[in-house]
Amino acid sequence: MPSAFFPPYSSRHCLASCLSAGVLLFHAALEAQFFNDFDVAPHSYYERTGTDSFSELLTRKAKGDYDFGTETGHPLLRKLLEELNIPVSSQVLVYSQTSLQRKLVSPENPRAMYFDENIYLAVMAGGKLEVNSFDPEAGGIFYFEDPPEKPGDHVDFERPKSCLGCHGGSATNFLPGPLARSNFVSDTGRRMGGVRSHERISHWIPFRERWGGYYVTGAPSTLEHMGNAFATREAGEVTIDLKKRASLETLEGLFDPSLVLRGDSNIVPLMLFDHQIEAHNLLVEMRYRERISQFRAAENDGVIPSRTLVKTEAFADKLVKYLLFADEVSLEGHEITPSQDYLTDFRRNRKANAAGESLKDFDLKSRLFKNRLSYMIYSEAFEGAPQSMKDRIYSRLRAILSPAEPVEGYDYFDEGERARILSILTATKTDLPADWESAKDLAVAGR
Repeated sequence: MPSAFFPPYSSRHCLASCLSAGVLLFHAALEAQFFNDFDVAPHSYYERTGTDSFSELLTRKAKGDYDFGTETGHPLLRKLLEELNIPVSSQVLVYSQTSLQRKLVSPENPRAMYFDENIYLAVMAGGKLEVNSFDPEAGGIFYFEDPPEKPGDHVDFERPKSCLGCHGGSATNFLPGPLARSNFVSDTGRRMGGVRSHERISHWIPFRERWGGYYVTGAPSTLEHMGNAFATREAGEVTIDLKKRASLETLEGLFDPSLVLRGDSNIVPLMLFDHQIEAHNLLVEMRYRERISQFRAAENDGVIPSRTLVKTEAFADKLVKYLLFADEVSLEGHEITPSQDYLTDFRRNRKANAAGESLKDFDLKSRLFKNRLSYMIYSEAFEGAPQSMKDRIYSRLRAILSPAEPVEGYDYFDEGERARILSILTATKTDLPADWESAKDLAVAGR
C-alpha cells in the first residue's frame, strides 16, 4: 500500500477532465459509466457503512461495547485473532518489502499474515497492524492501526485512502481488493521485480512462479518454487535458484522466533491464500458489475442494455470457472506436509451434507480439495451479495454439475464428484433458485 492514492489510470481521470472543462450536465451519467469507478455513484465506496466483521467491531467500539485495549504488538494481534476467530495456524510469512511498512520488513523481520474466508491481518515486529476485511457491497476495506500516543491511551484504527494506491490499482482492475504476487527479492528483502506472467497470485499459477519473497515450510523437494530463496543480479539480469532451500521443515535459524506467533509458514495455508486472493478479487468485480447492470436496468425501463449484459454474463462465466478450480495446478507427484492443526482449524466451520461431505475436505494428492467447488461460496463476500448475482452463479453451477455427460471444459471431475458437490450445495444452501429442486434428485442418483 504505497503513499499514492489514485491508480495510474482509470476512467475517473476522464471524468475529472470533463468536469474541469465545464461539462457539468453530463456529471450524473458519466459517474456510472464504468463499473470500476468505485468511489462514485452507484458504488460510492467511501460513503458505505461496512458490514464486514472488522467494520462491525469498530461499530461496537463506537457504542462502547468493545475496546482494543492499550497494548500493541503480539497482545493486540492475539486479541484480534481470538475476537475475529482467525486461526493462528493460518500464519504465512513474507520477507519482501512490498507493504505500506516495507522499510520494516526483511528476511530477519518477516511480515506475518493471518486470514480466513473474510479477513486478512498483517503485522511485523516494530510495525502497525494492518487489516483487509471484506464487505459484500464495498469489497475490500482497509484499516491501519492507530497506536496509543502515550501509556494508558487506547489503540484505535483508521481507514487510510493510501492503501487504495495498490489495492485499487491495475492489479485489482481498479477495484478495492486484495493483492499478493510473487517477486524476485534480494537477501535484504528488497524487491528486484515481479514475475511478469501475472499481477496477482492464484491457484492456476505454476508453482515455480509462486512465493517469491515468502517463507515456505512443508513443501517437498520435488516441488520447485521461489519461496525461501533470494534473487541476485548478474550482468543486469535477475536470477534465482529455485532448488535452494525449497524444502524446509522449520525456519529455525533464519530469524528470531519470538518475532512471530509460531515458527512455520506452511504450504497448505499458502496455497489457500493464493486461491482466496483471486477468488476475493473476482467476487468483488462480479458485485460491481452486477451493480452497474442493475443501475443500467433502472435507467432503461428494467432492461439491462445488451452490451452491459454481455459483459456481466461473460464475467460470471469467468468467476464460475475459477470457483470450480478448472485451471488448478496439479499436485500429482508431490508429497505435501500439511500443518495438522491448520487442517483442523480450517475445517472447524465446514458445512456438510448427510453423508458428512463438504467443500472443505482436502485431497492434497493431486489437488487441493476432494470436491472442487470453492468454499468461498460460503464467504461473506458471496453470501451477502444480492440474489440476482448469486442466481447468475447458481444457474451456471447447475448447468455444469447436473448433466449426465460432462460439459465441455469441465470434464476433469472424478466419477461421482459433481454429484457430491450438488448434494453438498442442496444440503447447505438455503437460497438456491427453485429449479435446483431437480438437482437434489440428480445428486441422490449419483450422477
